[in-house]
Amino acid sequence: MNVVDWAQVVGAAGSFLAVVVSLGSVFVQRCREKRAAKRADASLLLSLQNLASELGRMNVLAGFQIDAPGNELIYPNIAAEFSAMSRLLEDLPTERLSLLGKMSVVLHLRRIAAELAMLYNPAPKAGSNFYLVNRVRLGKLKAACSTYSLQLIEEIKRLDTEIFEANVEQMNRL
Repeated sequence: MNVVDWAQVVGAAGSFLAVVVSLGSVFVQRCREKRAAKRADASLLLSLQNLASELGRMNVLAGFQIDAPGNELIYPNIAAEFSAMSRLLEDLPTERLSLLGKMSVVLHLRRIAAELAMLYNPAPKAGSNFYLVNRVRLGKLKAACSTYSLQLIEEIKRLDTEIFEANVEQMNRL
């Protein structure tokens, strides 16, 4: 082999390496994009999980607040709190939630918040037996919120263990 042949071999090897490096960088970039998309999805589901948990918690605390005279005032305007929660659920990005298969969850949680807003409007008086009269329905609404919250925790864990680990205490507390 003469010098020209060696130059051609080295040039071909260099071209081959350039293609391999280029393909490798495209692969790495796609992996990063997929990871970022999963992280964004997990973050969105974390928001939804927090709202589901808080809605269930609000349901319990509102019932406690009006159960007996003298109980601590937690929500000055219970119906407005549930209406605000309904608006928060309404403002979530529906396109992304649809792609994640969570539209039915969002819509049901929004209906729960709206129903609770109607139940507490006008605000029942403390000690009025409101909770006893409505305990079955309130229990079903709380159970639905808890079920969604637990399902979302599992999905967050599956999508992004880092987000799950960073927020597991908060998710379990709510």
